[in-house]
Amino acid sequence: MYTLPSTEDRLKNGIRLSDCYHAFALLDDWIEDNFNGMSRAMYDCIFSGYIPERAFYFPDKVRGFLGPTDLVPAPLQEFEQYRYAIYQDIKSLLKSGRITAYGKEKITDEKWQIIPCQYFSLECEISFHKNKVTVEGVSFLDVRITCLEGLPIWCAMVAYGDQELGSGPIN
Repeated sequence: MYTLPSTEDRLKNGIRLSDCYHAFALLDDWIEDNFNGMSRAMYDCIFSGYIPERAFYFPDKVRGFLGPTDLVPAPLQEFEQYRYAIYQDIKSLLKSGRITAYGKEKITDEKWQIIPCQYFSLECEISFHKNKVTVEGVSFLDVRITCLEGLPIWCAMVAYGDQELGSGPIN
């Protein structure tokens, strides 16, 4: 059985910070509720014509699709409230040590280093779409998230698709 490189990467190195919304929506009921609300609000924004369909692929930059003088529509405000709630819950999980973050100080580094959970109690900036965490001037790049006991395999499969759908026996 051939494993897709992206699936193998997730199983070995954890979930990219930019993908953790989807994965944790499968593991945490509260995040799932907020994720579903965020998805509905995004749909309402697109369906109502407030933002173009391609904005769906840029959730952290969705305001950039509005003109400088456009009022922020209610569905977009709702979307941002749900997204912010998810962000806070994930940050809380990182602070508590229930999930662990790893990053590289230089993108060329071969190994990730753990980002201590106490760093998330300090003034830190988490850039989900950039897979980046900055704590007191130190940046961690290519940030990955795992559970202490390791990322459950079923979570990676469900969150990102079953590896068998994109693979078959090698001839």
